[in-house]
Amino acid sequence: MVSRGGPFQTLKLTDQERQQCHDRAFQLLDRTLRSYDERDGQAEDGRSSTPLHHSNLDNTRWKLLKTQAGASLYTERNSCTLQDYNLLGGDWEKPVVVLMAGTIRGDLDEIMFGIETPDSVSFRTRTELFTKQPVDCAVLSELMGPTEGDPFRFLGVTWMMYEYKWPLKAMIKPRDIVTLTATGTTTRANGDRIGYEVVQPARLPQCPPLPGGIIRGKVMYATIFKQQEPGIVDVYINTYVETQGLIIDKLIVTVTWKANFGYWIADKLTEMKKLQWCIANCRRSMIKRHSGEAQDENDSCALCASPTCYKCRVERTLKVFEENNGRLTDQFVVVCQPCLMFVQKLRPTDIARLHYKQRHLIDQKLCQFCICLDVAKCLAAILFFLVMKRSLLIGLTLGWFAVDGAVAGTGISSESEEVITAPVSTSTSTGLTCGAQLKSIYYHGFNLQTSTVSNAAACCDLCAAYSGCVLYTYFRSSSTGQSLCYLKNGAGENTNYADSSSVTAVSAFMVSATTAPTPTRTPTPTTATPSACNEQLKGVFYNDNTIFELSIDSADECCQYCSQLASEGCVLYTLYVSKCESVKRCLLKSAAGTTTNYTNSDDLTVVSAFLAASAMPSPSKCTVAEGQYCGNAQGTTCCESDSYCQPWNTDYYQCIGLPDGCSNLETDIDYYGNDLSSALTLYPWLCCSLCQETEGCNAYTFVNLDPAGPTCYMKTSTAGRVTNVESDSSTLEPSMGSKGIPFQELKLTVDEQQNCRDRSFQLLDRTLRSYDERDGQEDNGRPSDPLHHSNLDNTRWKQLKTQESASLYVERSNSMHRDDNILGGDWINPMVFLMAGTIQGELDEVMLGVETPIVASLRDRKEILAMQPVDCAVLSELAGPTESDPFQYIGIQWMAFKHGWPLKAVSSPRDFVTLASKGTMTRANGDRIGYQVVQPAKLPQCPPLPGSMRTNLMYAAIFKQQEPGIVDVFVLTYIETLSALLNKVVVSATWKSNMDLWSAPQLAEMKKMQWCLANCKAQRRQLQRQASPSAKNVCKRCLEIRKVRGSDIEDKTACVLCVSPTCSNCRVDRTLEAIDERKLKLIEHSVVVCRACMVFVQHMRPVDIVRQTLTP
Repeated sequence: MVSRGGPFQTLKLTDQERQQCHDRAFQLLDRTLRSYDERDGQAEDGRSSTPLHHSNLDNTRWKLLKTQAGASLYTERNSCTLQDYNLLGGDWEKPVVVLMAGTIRGDLDEIMFGIETPDSVSFRTRTELFTKQPVDCAVLSELMGPTEGDPFRFLGVTWMMYEYKWPLKAMIKPRDIVTLTATGTTTRANGDRIGYEVVQPARLPQCPPLPGGIIRGKVMYATIFKQQEPGIVDVYINTYVETQGLIIDKLIVTVTWKANFGYWIADKLTEMKKLQWCIANCRRSMIKRHSGEAQDENDSCALCASPTCYKCRVERTLKVFEENNGRLTDQFVVVCQPCLMFVQKLRPTDIARLHYKQRHLIDQKLCQFCICLDVAKCLAAILFFLVMKRSLLIGLTLGWFAVDGAVAGTGISSESEEVITAPVSTSTSTGLTCGAQLKSIYYHGFNLQTSTVSNAAACCDLCAAYSGCVLYTYFRSSSTGQSLCYLKNGAGENTNYADSSSVTAVSAFMVSATTAPTPTRTPTPTTATPSACNEQLKGVFYNDNTIFELSIDSADECCQYCSQLASEGCVLYTLYVSKCESVKRCLLKSAAGTTTNYTNSDDLTVVSAFLAASAMPSPSKCTVAEGQYCGNAQGTTCCESDSYCQPWNTDYYQCIGLPDGCSNLETDIDYYGNDLSSALTLYPWLCCSLCQETEGCNAYTFVNLDPAGPTCYMKTSTAGRVTNVESDSSTLEPSMGSKGIPFQELKLTVDEQQNCRDRSFQLLDRTLRSYDERDGQEDNGRPSDPLHHSNLDNTRWKQLKTQESASLYVERSNSMHRDDNILGGDWINPMVFLMAGTIQGELDEVMLGVETPIVASLRDRKEILAMQPVDCAVLSELAGPTESDPFQYIGIQWMAFKHGWPLKAVSSPRDFVTLASKGTMTRANGDRIGYQVVQPAKLPQCPPLPGSMRTNLMYAAIFKQQEPGIVDVFVLTYIETLSALLNKVVVSATWKSNMDLWSAPQLAEMKKMQWCLANCKAQRRQLQRQASPSAKNVCKRCLEIRKVRGSDIEDKTACVLCVSPTCSNCRVDRTLEAIDERKLKLIEHSVVVCRACMVFVQHMRPVDIVRQTLTP
């Protein structure tokens, strides 16, 4: 959604412009991530580390200007030393480089939701809140919007104009900026989830400078957000600003500090967005319940419409867009404290996804049914606040009556609730008592009765005596004096009041009186017995699947809570205590998910532990979701469809997804005997792949506690079926994959696809910087003549081989310049090679030669380059050619090969699963380049194959038209040898494989020839006329052969295109390759082409051929 205001119309960018915007945004992001890693020393090993304190950065490069508790501001001492002018674009004169670093209290998703600006209204709201003055701004074009996996994603072109206030207004002219803005979240190769915002000049001809003395400003900055620890977000902002006036140099420090410090108040913007969204989507249905009551709107809650007193109300100021004047105005609203607490606990990701659907509802004119389904969830969650509010009011009234002695012991009913005063005479006992108290937890909804009580123990007595009560919540407010007890028949949403100084909340579930300790008035649970939880995992923080959150600092108490709430799904706990922030939390979890290691943290104390088998109830329903606890050695349950119960140890079984091709899994079952072979493996799902690759295998058994280690046993049949704890077995289904290909076609999630794209462009941008460093282009950002390939920096590169057109180098110190964050941190000792040189030909010819969008072209190229048979497949295509970039391709590829003799005797077969990306692009300095980047795909759907060694391989090739007929080539390669014996072999193999890029023009010629044979029927007549007797420059010998043999006689020497006979002087022999569909093997066949047709083929434009393949 773009703005109707502003001096520019909505932009309609071409595909090439859109792609260029995307490339520039992620180049700047990747460059900033590298600077972020260099600050903390992460570039040395690629692993995540604790960031340096913001006030203690490298003082040889950065001069500290300002600092306070949460942030520090620096300026670069020498702005020319480390600037990346290729990113700046080369049109900056004297930019000021500023770095701001610090920490924000909060959550990453909360901050990303606050700074998100997907439309003009949110853009204007954020800008005015941060700058504290009115501005003109608009979103001119949205190139990329939110996705299910990244609801904060945005890539677009924005415009903003601002003026300084008096007295600077008299000296400084107004400025406007047209920027390319990108925001979102991504997960890096080392596992860190980060948020980002990158802004840079858009450089679009559709947005020329404005008249009237308005100066077009230049600003470029990139911000990185990372969840450093729970409740703390690390912030890193790298900024370039073009002053365009000497007087502004002194103002830059103040202006940049104020502008960047707006991130530190993003939580206010987040709360305002949440509140506005709730008022817009949830208020109407709540007001209906109060429609018959006369009330002052100024004193009523904007959400639940309940009247509030001055002690209970909270006033907030919202920014509202006025349609008539196009400006933002302030709107004051009143919210009650429970509703505000609910708003603050709403998940930003959920609102962002719903907001995106609603924004595009008007543009796309879709049915509102799908949106209403999502909004209904919000309505259902908020409606119980009405019940709570009425209960609070009635309970407060009865409390006053009890003090006056007017109606002691009287009960008043309201709808489905009862409100009584305590103490109440206990009725017939239910046989239940209260379990462990959940401090600071308030459960909403499912109210049976509301009472005024003096303490939590009295509330427990009421619940124990009330038939149907399964949970109580005790709530006391020191500001209002209310002390209420809610008896409930179920657990709804919960709110944590751990950080509140005025509210005391306690909840507890009812348990059998024969198995639970008698509750006391003290809220501290009894110390857990050593057998209640397994061994503590120190420093391990489980990130996902939190179902309860408590404010305690004792591991024994945390274990006891999890044991008491095992019936609610608790299977493990994580306890973390922060000394500096005075934060203590016990997180109860329903399953194990991803983990973070805080062993080396000086501030955080983290402990996790699973419940022992004796403390876990055996579930009885067949609705256990994937990833959840499904039993133990004493008993299991069935899981949801497409998953099964996997035994990890005697205490913990977990529902996990069924492997492809083996859906008949049986837990604790062993197909004893009938063994074909066995293999050690870490994961049970790999057994299915092993069985599929083993001839004669029809079933398998995975034994987790085998004496030799976790082992897969391949079976000929299921005979001998016996019970064996911690084993699982399955029969093999008929394979649905292609013959010879071990993997099915991949179906990647949206997050996986975006991660693949991000990784591809990160590697490309890293290689482009190395390419610039070789030629000294980083000094000025302008194109330059490449250094000769045989004359590179010998202090870094050792020359291994050289010839007229290429040279091969190996890096002398593999760790000095290596970017381990790009590598992913899982490489042991990679060898780093650089190959540089020139190819005779044109850039488009080379790109057509390396293009491999389908398995046929992939096998063509691999076998021609390797000069031996290979197995390969295209497993998934993520992006294909477009009209603007016909060579674009991003996909997942698999290849396997064996060394020939004698290496076969000492080297195991190897396979690669790679993420490949190819295409062309125009850089900021005007250079048009081609690229091909390949790196490990790192997908769990492609596990290592039996009998083969999975090898790490990563390389990036850059092609640039140096001059007509000459293409400059730059190839940077990382390869994991996995064997000291092969180090010498790698040099020869790398030289041979990289030199095969020099055969790309020949591959392009073969592709053009094959395309002509299949598609050039219309052109054949023209070619035949060229070979007719009346044509000029026709070989006389060829004409004589034609007269003697006749045109209707099959001739093996005839041209395959024009079908004219050729003599030995005029014919050209070529070898074409194609796939035999039955055997999935590459076969060769020779063809004859006359010289005239060969000239016709060679002069065909590669881009035209590829574009025509796009047309169905």
